[in-house]
Amino acid sequence: MKTWNLANAEERASEAPYTFYIPPKSTINKLEKGNFVKLIFDCDVENDKGWAAERMWVLITDVNNGSFKGTLDNDPDYIPDIKCGDEVSFEFYHIIQTDIEDDEPNIIDEYSARCYVSSSVLYEGNQVGTLYREQPTKMKKITVDGL
Repeated sequence: MKTWNLANAEERASEAPYTFYIPPKSTINKLEKGNFVKLIFDCDVENDKGWAAERMWVLITDVNNGSFKGTLDNDPDYIPDIKCGDEVSFEFYHIIQTDIEDDEPNIIDEYSARCYVSSSVLYEGNQVGTLYREQPTKMKKITVDGL
């Protein structure tokens, strides 16, 4: 019995358009045999951390009008019934990354420099008590009163 299926990346991106990246159609249209793509393999089996998906690279072996075939390029960490070299059939809407540089701006880049907050702040309207900013080489903690 198959324990995995491929996640629809377009659906996930529509749920989180500012944080979930998918390549633009112009990049996907350039894919051909020999290119690599990354797909999300959702799994019915959770690992010891509670994860139920793995993101893995697939080498494209066939392209046919937005439908693809390829071979898995690595062994999964915990999905039991697929291994490196196994054939995977997928559609353009499953692709979350390619080995081709995008020729269109990525909307996520515009928003990635913004701050992250917990769901308690975002959805429940709770106030922020502590803020910190991470620098590339060190972290500086700032406490802000009254927010």
